[in-house]
Amino acid sequence: MGWLQELPKPVTNLSWDNAAIVSGATLSKLGLEEDDIVELTVGNGKVKAPIIVAPGHPDNSVTVYLGYGREFAGRVGSGRALMPT
Repeated sequence: MGWLQELPKPVTNLSWDNAAIVSGATLSKLGLEEDDIVELTVGNGKVKAPIIVAPGHPDNSVTVYLGYGREFAGRVGSGRALMPT
């Protein structure tokens, strides 16, 4: 069912790209513009993503789709490192 990855996400129409999804109020509060690149940090992890606005998104929050990890990637991807060491 890999073809399901081609379908866009509701509201944003994102299919393969990652973005930091926020509300219009949050965008204004942070002084950002749509398509600005932001760096998000959680613990030791960091990711850079463009900002997009989604109607109805909760204020003061951000949504980022980071993928499915490497546990459920099928026979080709499961258990593989993202970057060779």
